[in-house]
Amino acid sequence: MGQRICSIVGCDRKVEYATKGLCRRCYKRVTTPRSGKTSPFESDVTRFEKQISPSPGGCWVWTGGTNRAKAPYGVINLQGRRSVYVHRWSYEYHRAAIPEGLEIDHLCHNTLCANPWHLEPVTRQINAARTLAALKTHCIRGHEFTPENTIRLRRGNGRRQCRACAQMHAKNQSAKRAARNRPGIYLQE
Repeated sequence: MGQRICSIVGCDRKVEYATKGLCRRCYKRVTTPRSGKTSPFESDVTRFEKQISPSPGGCWVWTGGTNRAKAPYGVINLQGRRSVYVHRWSYEYHRAAIPEGLEIDHLCHNTLCANPWHLEPVTRQINAARTLAALKTHCIRGHEFTPENTIRLRRGNGRRQCRACAQMHAKNQSAKRAARNRPGIYLQE
């Protein structure tokens, strides 16, 4: 008779508590859960629903863990012990599978929203075009973004810059450089 393996999905240790079908580590986690931690026997849906907070705008705001980025996205650990983005999991669970080559766009512009009806699968180009920065019509100094007054930056995912502001910046930098390079008075021996 071979050794039994722990009944927790993803755990491949040998069973030490035969009546429970658990290894020592999983048994400790199940019998003495730490504050804020969930049981490994809890379903993914229950775990998801515990971390959702409805907002007045209809968003399902994720209150659990995030990827700690500048624009944070919610992250959930599934029972298979793999970490996935909450908005992607929510869309696939409630609506349909995400087609190959598409990514999920938050129509509400809230990266922590997991409401599947606020999400839409789109191409990367459409998703980038729908960002709040792409929807702006004027720069921070009030110049309008027109084809003649807009510079597309290669190194910024299609970001754009106001040509008038760029020229003003270049002129200021040139003046600073010229002031630094003026010949000073040197004593000759």
